[in-house]
Amino acid sequence: MRITKAVAALLAVCLVLAFVAGCEDDDDYNHNPPEGKGSLIIDNTTYDDIYVWIDGIQVLRAPYRSERVYDIDPGEHRVVLDQRDGDRYHAEDVDILQSKVTVWKVSLGPRDYIVTKWID
Repeated sequence: MRITKAVAALLAVCLVLAFVAGCEDDDDYNHNPPEGKGSLIIDNTTYDDIYVWIDGIQVLRAPYRSERVYDIDPGEHRVVLDQRDGDRYHAEDVDILQSKVTVWKVSLGPRDYIVTKWID
């Protein structure tokens, strides 16, 4: 069976379109904070389980390769990320804005976590 160049090109275009259509936008979090609250999303892109502490209180952990949403009061909060069974760590104050979503995308650095932040 011989495939012509036109058929091969058409197959290539179909494969590219199928791939693009199946891709998700990783930066589209689609979360609305509850009334009077703001939200912090920890997007754990690592293969680590991360313990999360907000203002000294341990909250639900951010499992590996997942997103975790924390709805909290507006204002400044101390957030600590601590690797389960490891040495990686990140601590920082974050200003949570009412009705806004603050995103922390967590990746691995040489020794600690690298956190990319933005307000969505």
